[in-house]
Amino acid sequence: MENNIFELASRKQFRYSLNKGTINTEDLWELSLETLDKLAKSLNKELKESEEESFIKTRTVANKTLEAKFEVVKHVINVKLAEAEEKAEKAKKQAKKEQLLELINRKELQSLENKSIEELTAELQTL
Repeated sequence: MENNIFELASRKQFRYSLNKGTINTEDLWELSLETLDKLAKSLNKELKESEEESFIKTRTVANKTLEAKFEVVKHVINVKLAEAEEKAEKAKKQAKKEQLLELINRKELQSLENKSIEELTAELQTL
């Protein structure tokens, strides 16, 4: 079902209830992780409340739709979490790169400072 949840969501025109109204599937991508978490909790609670244990009844269409909505929201959360982790890792690597470049610059400056006046003069004349 995972592969087709967005097709199902678009065909069935899923709507999600928030305290500020209803949104469609595409709008989920604009929500914060905190709001998505609240929505997932709400859908999960609704799903659990709708599941009455029965050994002869099959799942209703409403339950299947609710499960699909929950899966869509969980997928969006997982993607956004992965993107946030990737962004944090990228920022960490960039900070490390800047730190290394700063150290290289200091070492080059230190190397120049350790040269004699004659070496510095000779290097200056070659420029």
